Amino acid sequence: MAGTWSTCSMGRMSGGGDIHSLGLLPDKLKTELALHVNLNTLKKVTIFQECQPEFLHDLVLKMKAFIFTPGDLICRKGEVAREMFIIADGILEVIGVAV
Repeated sequence: MAGTWSTCSMGRMSGGGDIHSLGLLPDKLKTELALHVNLNTLKKVTIFQECQPEFLHDLVLKMKAFIFTPGDLICRKGEVAREMFIIADGILEVIGVAV
């Protein structure tokens, strides 16, 4: 559950907020913008710190940004993971296990 306003970037392959939702911008500019916005955040995640730059580049292009507000349920502890959330800003609270 989001405890404060949180901006999350994650690897989900559906939804809004990805580089393709930037409308009429040229593809090269969309790519550069995505790299500029997300690469530093991704490099702060421990499991990605030793990764090759090419892998991080490809991963950044698949990331999508989501904004969660206080009280939003993001996932439950114990649920089977189908996506990864990377919290760029904010605080999350673990509230319980999956039913």
